[in-house]
Amino acid sequence: MKEGFVWEDGQATLRWPIPGGISSSGSGTNAIGQVCGFGVIEMKEPPNIGVGFVWHKGVFTLIDPIPGYHTSSSGDINDQGNATGLSANLGQPTNLRGYVWIDGVTHDLNDFIPDKKMVLVKRAKAINNVCQIVSDGDHDGIDSVTFLLTPVVGPLGDLDGDCIVGVADLLILLAEWGQRDSPADLNGDGIVGVKDLLILLGNWG
Repeated sequence: MKEGFVWEDGQATLRWPIPGGISSSGSGTNAIGQVCGFGVIEMKEPPNIGVGFVWHKGVFTLIDPIPGYHTSSSGDINDQGNATGLSANLGQPTNLRGYVWIDGVTHDLNDFIPDKKMVLVKRAKAINNVCQIVSDGDHDGIDSVTFLLTPVVGPLGDLDGDCIVGVADLLILLAEWGQRDSPADLNGDGIVGVKDLLILLGNWG
């Protein structure tokens, strides 16, 4: 049995194996103390299954694989709790897909690539607080190419750059209320007000 740990202020906190599993291994952390990684669930017949997780204050949240795949492994997490990693198909070991995990949902990054014939994202390695993702995969038939994936257009009302519209964005808008030349001026009328609030609420979540 293998157990990961968190080292903070000179003290180690053990992380037990993932629920139902035999191990846990951390790979990334963020500013609020969330840790991402993966663990192994031992099957009655091999192979065993790898499962990604987010751990915070002693609680594991397991990351589902991309639909149609069997495993998940998480490599990094940003300060909004969005995690990245890869899913694999046990029947095809080289059939990998990079993912981003947002609000408990695992998304295949390839679904966001406009020209899927040219690019295949196999591994998502790192994510920052504006949802730029470092990954690698294939490009035009060439293997092992590194990509920087940058969201082209976020949802209108996403003022803090975490890829979703929520409470943090509402607080930013309210703090900018009545201001001119503000990024919270969502309708472009020159001032932050009721119309901008309605736009934000219309794109909530």
